[in-house]
Amino acid sequence: MKNKCRILSVIVTVILTSITLITTINLIIKPKDEIIYAESINFVNGIRSAEILLDNRLVVDENLVEVAPKNCSFTPEFTIKKYGTSEETVINGYYTFPKTGTYTIACKINSGKNYYEKDSMSITIVETPTSSTIMYIIDKHVSLHENDEIDLFSVANIVKPENSSIKVETNSNLQFYNNTIKAVKEGKGEINITLTYYNIIINKEIIIDIKPKIVEDNIKLNLSIGNELLTNNVIEINSTKYNYAFNYELLNIDSQTINCWTEENIFEIININSPLIIIKPLTSGISSLYISPVEYPDIIFEIVIKIN
Repeated sequence: MKNKCRILSVIVTVILTSITLITTINLIIKPKDEIIYAESINFVNGIRSAEILLDNRLVVDENLVEVAPKNCSFTPEFTIKKYGTSEETVINGYYTFPKTGTYTIACKINSGKNYYEKDSMSITIVETPTSSTIMYIIDKHVSLHENDEIDLFSVANIVKPENSSIKVETNSNLQFYNNTIKAVKEGKGEINITLTYYNIIINKEIIIDIKPKIVEDNIKLNLSIGNELLTNNVIEINSTKYNYAFNYELLNIDSQTINCWTEENIFEIININSPLIIIKPLTSGISSLYISPVEYPDIIFEIVIKIN
């Protein structure tokens, strides 16, 4: 009889322990299976409208909104609709606006099985900046040679509020440090610029053509009169009554900006705007015209001018 009682006691203990374990496991698992609906969704910091340049992209992600409670089971959905139209498009990540005008950016999240919490803001897209476009990025379309360094703000016109943030990323052909862009190797350089101001995030990708490093010995000068290319460095002028013009071209270098000077009073330099040099003969004689690329002042070309 005692053995039967003892066996019965063990069985009861095992059953109670199993029930306790099952209940504990269910309590642990249950919250994971529980659906938590949103109570509210709002664009962070409350900016309700903005003006963006057509050439800039809008960045759309979950960082734009605040959802309560934070452990909500659902993720926000963003849509865009142009004012005056019924077509609504789901968007996420980078969004490029197809044309100017006013758009509504909306976000929503499940607050019940068939219900949603919503918020929205207005975006006006303009082709050129106005006084209301407080943040934008404009490509200056520069090109670089290997090892060239250039200030970031020489690559792009970047306008942003004082309390906004900027993020710059490049591909392996470029390096970015201390607001300086350095061309590392020949090819296509990619610069990704992102500006953030409260709940407005805009982005622009800039492509830079990186050319081989300039070798100074390869820089040459071509002179021509009309369509005739001069084969030597001597120009002969047969009159002192009229100004004299000829074309120049620097080879194996992008910039055509030059310095010009002479050491005699045989002629006067009137114009040196690319691609034209204009001189005014003053008297008969022979003198030299010196031409030097602004970026390479150590390179000097000498042109002999003979005035009859």
